[in-house]
Amino acid sequence: MRTFIIATTAAAGLFASSALTQERSQGTASIPDFSGVWGNPYLYGIEPPLSGLGPVVNKSRRRQTLDADGRPLTAANAPLVSDATKLVGDYTNPILRPETAEVVRKHAEMSLAGLGYPSPRNQWQPVLAARRALHFHERCTAIVAAA
Repeated sequence: MRTFIIATTAAAGLFASSALTQERSQGTASIPDFSGVWGNPYLYGIEPPLSGLGPVVNKSRRRQTLDADGRPLTAANAPLVSDATKLVGDYTNPILRPETAEVVRKHAEMSLAGLGYPSPRNQWQPVLAARRALHFHERCTAIVAAA
């Protein structure tokens, strides 16, 4: 208990000392303006870093059909963008360990072949969901009956 009191007092002193060293002439900081439209153009919100190795990206590409204003693009002007309907991970990315790269490669091959690979989204099992719902209902009924 004594150690806890000493640690708490030390932590309070540490945090209070930084607050006491601030100059009073600093004034209040301006509130940042977060208005406007926010968006992230990257699939699943993963942005490449400013420098160094980046995350595993989708190697499957398609021609962009619309520009930023929603106007159709011609095939000659359309840049290649990530194809969100066909996810093919870059298994050559150096951040991956060999065994991880092999799993990404297998999933990429399955995606290119048009096969779905097992994921929580496509492995939904209605029978298990119904059993869980029934179990939950039984528990709620028992709690209501007991009250």
